[in-house]
Amino acid sequence: MTVQLKCSKYAVGVSLSMLLLNGFSLFAQRDTVYAIQPQQIFASADSGKHIQAAQTNVIVAKVPLFAPSQIVTNLPETLVADQFDCMEEAIPMTYNEMSKKFVQRFLTKERQFISQMAERKQLYFPLYESLLQKHGLPDELKYLSIIESALNPRAISRAKAAGLWQFMPSTGRYFKLHQDAYIDERMNPSKATEAACIYLKDLHRMFGDWHLALAAYNCGPGNVRRAIRRSGNKTGFWQIYRHLPAETRAYVPKFIAVNYVMKHAAVYNINTSAIARIIPSDTIVVNQYLNMELLARMINVSLDDLRQLNPQVKKNIVPGYMKNYVLQIPAQKKDTFNLYRIDILKVMTLKSIVGRTKIHYKVKSSDELNTIAGKYEVSIENIRRWNRLRGNTVKSGTVLVIWASKSVLAINQWKTANEQLAAMKPALVSRIKVYFVRPGDTLAKISKLHGGVAVEKIIKHNRLIGQEVKPGQKLIIS
Repeated sequence: MTVQLKCSKYAVGVSLSMLLLNGFSLFAQRDTVYAIQPQQIFASADSGKHIQAAQTNVIVAKVPLFAPSQIVTNLPETLVADQFDCMEEAIPMTYNEMSKKFVQRFLTKERQFISQMAERKQLYFPLYESLLQKHGLPDELKYLSIIESALNPRAISRAKAAGLWQFMPSTGRYFKLHQDAYIDERMNPSKATEAACIYLKDLHRMFGDWHLALAAYNCGPGNVRRAIRRSGNKTGFWQIYRHLPAETRAYVPKFIAVNYVMKHAAVYNINTSAIARIIPSDTIVVNQYLNMELLARMINVSLDDLRQLNPQVKKNIVPGYMKNYVLQIPAQKKDTFNLYRIDILKVMTLKSIVGRTKIHYKVKSSDELNTIAGKYEVSIENIRRWNRLRGNTVKSGTVLVIWASKSVLAINQWKTANEQLAAMKPALVSRIKVYFVRPGDTLAKISKLHGGVAVEKIIKHNRLIGQEVKPGQKLIIS
């Protein structure tokens, strides 16, 4: 008599008499016969638990397949095939030479990678599972992010794809994920996952096949349609396989393999005991400039924690133009922030002018806020905030408050002085040789620039005390 142990997770079809001769304990559960013996290949991997035999009421201990220190990279072929069959859900988990190749890679060369993914998954899988369920999508898709970004929300590819789901800039903009020098919402776990769910649902609706939807997620719908045409309008991934880009040919088998290895990591003695530190968080909403480094000091939390909770904030700064912007902070600090909210946000406003000099600028008829901002190297948002402007329009003759850095003011002064000098009458220029000091100039350097005129003469002509000069300073050379 031969008993097929179908979908037992760790058993294969074997002779019943051989099991008994080798001392296996047998029990029945529903229509399946199970065999358990310590340290044998047919044992279960859930150490420390017990299961009840439904028909015999015999308790059989579950024990590890192998010694904990043993590196396991292979199981019997029929067993692996059975495990793949048991994974079959909405997305076909095809077991063939290609998926087998990636399984072996994950179990050997990239074994540590799988261990790291098992450690990080609790950071993002609860979010993925919630949103996948909300959109009615297969739970297996949560493993796609491992292939895309190794569960790193700040991951950026050579092609400039970014975030957990590796959206290209154009695709990110299509899904309204804000991107600029300060904020990149492709790196926002919640917003990017929501966008990924919508995109995957659209791709599945487009092709009616999950393998093709995954291929399109990797190389774009156009490339998949082209491969379908070149294959003679065949509609299965493995049928159009050779017509797809090389990266995409590996993409779907790799996705299948990572599903298998992540679900069976314990069977292969891959260390899955470590768990990444999860920071319980709550949200705050801001409508102005915010410096996360300063915020961390004021509410007494680690800047690294704030960065982990807000990977989309690229330079530790939320610019003032991001209205009603939601930030995550450690949950235990929410009350502290609310208690001191007014003072904290007031300090943030002051922080934007630290180390700057206040000047008054009279708007000319040709001026626009962006040109004024560029001239003084400040943001339009700061100019609007400093002057309580509601829009980007400003009338000619308006006097604006500008907080500019000293170096920018010196350079602007030097530029203005040289423009004025160029406009002077040639006769005046011919009689007096004038030079305006640039950043980094010394009297020795100025002397060398003007044919070696004596430093003492420059000091005498300009009644200088010592040799110190400042950028923008006007000097008579001769």
